[in-house]
Parts: sequence; structure tokens; C-alpha cells
Amino acid sequence: MLGIDIGVYRLEVVVTDLVGTPLATRVRQLDPTMTRPRRLRAARQLSTAVLEDIDATAADLRAIGVGTPGIVDGETGSVTFCNAMPGWSGLALAAEVRNAFGCTVAVENDANLAVVGECWKGAARGFDDVVLLMAGERIGAGIVIGGSLVRGKRGGTGEMTFLGMLRDSNPTEGIQEFVHTAARRQVDHLVAGGDARSDAVRTLVRDLEPLHGVHVGNLDTMLASVQRGKATALRQLETALARLCAVSIAVTTLISPELFVLGGRAPAAEELILPPIVEVLHGISGAGVEPPQVVVSSLGESAVALGAAHKALDLVEATLLDALA
Repeated sequence: MLGIDIGVYRLEVVVTDLVGTPLATRVRQLDPTMTRPRRLRAARQLSTAVLEDIDATAADLRAIGVGTPGIVDGETGSVTFCNAMPGWSGLALAAEVRNAFGCTVAVENDANLAVVGECWKGAARGFDDVVLLMAGERIGAGIVIGGSLVRGKRGGTGEMTFLGMLRDSNPTEGIQEFVHTAARRQVDHLVAGGDARSDAVRTLVRDLEPLHGVHVGNLDTMLASVQRGKATALRQLETALARLCAVSIAVTTLISPELFVLGGRAPAAEELILPPIVEVLHGISGAGVEPPQVVVSSLGESAVALGAAHKALDLVEATLLDALA
């Protein structure tokens, strides 16, 4: 079985046996501007390499699961919409992978596979109602209710298209004041640490890049501004954290999960991002909502690839059941 995670900046492939034990894994960093043909070629090459690591070939594969950003048609495995990678919207991804490897293929949104991976081998094992919020390349959520993945009619469950509406919200009104207060407290804590916190602030800026619009090339300038206490840089960090807190409140209030998992590319999440999220989620308990347990992903960036491998195992199981029917 292969699990493939095709991301904006990162490609990961894991090969497992028929009971889901990982046998080999490979990771490659990607150029976010990479064209569709080059990205697909990179996925084929890395998949072939990881099979060679265990002396296997495509002929040995039973099924492949693939994770991708965007909205995925659950029946065809095509990407119906994706603005994160060039030329990805409209891609018949399942067909591309099937033609390359000659076996059954299932394609799913990456946030959905991340929560599947966490429920299978990560922080969400043993929980039936889970929300996983990806805070890395972009913001998205994977949702499991009653032990089953929630996709919605067209596969768009968990897509955060409403984030743009938060940009112009008045930070002195209602929920915005609430989340900005929590975010401001965390930023003040970081700034108070001085030079000793520089690496922590650098990581936070990078992990929240989709929400504050500061790119890696400008990171040093922003970091220096934060350390000097410049108001503009502090507001950018505060706004990014506040948006993440607002999203956390929205999905938690709507879904009422027993577990909230912070996932994605956020290696310093537990120290830097989690505290304000925990604060605001416990703050909403006064509105009659019981706050969930809040944890950081134990699988990190590998959650999607492992979730994809689980998807491949589901395909094999379904095929066997059909054969026995």
C-alpha cells in the first residue's frame, strides 16, 4: 500500500504492509510554483524510490491513497477546486496515479486524511468526535463525527473560505475582541522574552504565514520589528493568532468535538499557538458549550500520508468484501 501526500511545499510517500505497518517513508521539499506536470512527476519518482527501498515495484501494489489540497470529488478522485497549486483545479488526479502505477487509487482532501491518520495512529486514537485544524501551508479542517469522516455533499467540509470575511472585522466587537485579547497576551509574552525568544517568534511567523501575509523573504525584517516592539509587526502577529483562534471557536461551536487537534506544519505549536487556542475554547464554555480536550498532532506533517495509506487499506478491504459477497 502507498500513501502519498502531495502538498504545496512538501511531498511525502509512505509504503505499508497489509496491516498498515509503515515499511519505508520518503520526503521531498517542493517549489510552490512548480507546474502540474513537474509536481506529478515528482510524486511518481518519489513513490518509485520508496518502493525500491523495500525491494518492491508497482506490480506489488494493491492500492494507493493520495492526499491533496482542495476539494475532491469522492467518486472520481478529481480535484474540483484548488487555488493552492498551479494548474491543480480540474485535475483527474486518481486517473493520473492509476495510469502511472496500474492499481486502485483513492484521492481525498489532505485535512480529511490528516484527521484519519490521527485517529488511526496519532493523538486522536480512541476518540469518536474529532476536529483537526491544519495550521501550516494554509488553514483547513478535517472532521470525524461518530467515528466517521465528514465530507459533505461535494467534499467541501472543512474548507475555510470564510477566512477572508474575518479580515475586515472590527477587533473591538464581540468575538473579535475576545480572540484578539488572547492573541495579544501571547504576542506580549513572546516579545517580553527578548532575544531568547527569537527562534520561537521566527517559527510562529512562518507557521502562520497564510494568515498574516508576511513571506519568508520578509521574515527577518518582521522579526526585528517584533523584537523592537514596533506596533505594525505586533498587530500582524496578533491578527494571525486571532484569526486562528476565531476559526477554532467556529468549528468547535458547530461540531462540539470531544478532541481538538492542532496539526499541520507547526513544530512549535504546543508552546506558541496552543495557549491562546486553549484559552478561547475554554472561554466559550460559558455559552453552554463544553470545551474539548486540545492537543497538538503527534504525527505532525506525516499525518496526511498515513491517512492516505489508511485510505488505501480501506480500498483493499472493500475489494475483499465485494469478492466474498
